[in-house]
Amino acid sequence: GLTERLDAVDGLLLIDSPTGGPTTITAELPWREREGFTAESGGRGFSKGRQRPPGDARRGAGVG
Repeated sequence: GLTERLDAVDGLLLIDSPTGGPTTITAELPWREREGFTAESGGRGFSKGRQRPPGDARRGAGVG
């Protein structure tokens, strides 16, 4: 699941679910600079030649 996916990139998944309180899920991902993939050049989306995986409905910002 999500824990294994985050482990694969040295990330961390934290779940806090107190009795009677709201559940909080926190995912931490390390930042790794990628060549040719910067905020100045648009930073998000897919580079030429790459396509989104089937069913990937993200619209840019927010979800990672």
